[in-house]
Amino acid sequence: MPLYRSGNIIVSTETKTLLIPKCFVPLSIQHRVVSMAGHDVCIFPHTVPVVHKLAASGLSAPSPIYTQYDWPGLFAPYDAQKKTAAFLTEHSRAYCLSQMGVGKTMASLWAADFLMCEGVIQQALIVSPLSTLRTVWANEIETHLPHRTSVVLHGTKAKRLALLRTPADFYIINHDGVRVLQAELAQMNALNLVIIDELSEYRTAYKQRWRALHSLTSKPTTFVWGLTGTPTPNSPTDVFGQAKLVTPHTVPKSFGRFRDDTMMRVSPFIWVERSTATETAHRALQPAIRFTRSDCVDLPPIVRTTRICALTPEQEKLLKELEHKF
Repeated sequence: MPLYRSGNIIVSTETKTLLIPKCFVPLSIQHRVVSMAGHDVCIFPHTVPVVHKLAASGLSAPSPIYTQYDWPGLFAPYDAQKKTAAFLTEHSRAYCLSQMGVGKTMASLWAADFLMCEGVIQQALIVSPLSTLRTVWANEIETHLPHRTSVVLHGTKAKRLALLRTPADFYIINHDGVRVLQAELAQMNALNLVIIDELSEYRTAYKQRWRALHSLTSKPTTFVWGLTGTPTPNSPTDVFGQAKLVTPHTVPKSFGRFRDDTMMRVSPFIWVERSTATETAHRALQPAIRFTRSDCVDLPPIVRTTRICALTPEQEKLLKELEHKF
């Protein structure tokens, strides 16, 4: 029987089960006990819900994505992408704080695809900058997950509503577009995963854009993953709005309290960071995973990316003149 060990947990890849010594299993978790080599062992199915339940009890079990997923696409995932995807499947609320260029996009898409295969997730909403809706997210889904469907929700409100009625696995929308379709998106019960690209766009809590997205992420059963390589572009207080969206239990209820925890007032208009500000901000954005480009030794030396940019009216006019005269 193919087996591998992760801490005190043994994973059977053939039977897709977890074997854990009975002494490590809390009584609150229902389990089946068998005797192996004179020891009582608890057996669990190796599924995402079981991994989450064990984690809530203090037992860290590896994600089944490592052994039960085929990693579709035109290329094999890098080690950092595998670890990131596994981490996301192990947490319904989490942050990916990796630097640009280490594969956050595909890692989150593979994680979402695996959860869809497992029946944990039905549909996903991807919220990202306008410039990346089609050229990054829609293109990656079409290229590497051809068995999945996606719809880019962009245009007039009427057009967006028509697109929203199109059945799809992934709906992709820009940050400000969420406010346009807020009511309609909130009524979609099958939409139980929200991936927020460039999460630091929501560093200011309680503004209209923030409130619109919060109406979707506040559902307890919704998976929420925040992606950003720069969580604190201005100051440690930047993490407050982000954490309020993804893991509200990691920050105080009020911004003022969090500001007092991370900043110190030295004059009526000047605040400076406390010596513990970085640690406080770090605790607020947990659970999190981060890779830098220097961490990823298996990255290729050159990564080519295509970006499609629309011409400005002035450029279009000049181009037409060139075509007409020359």
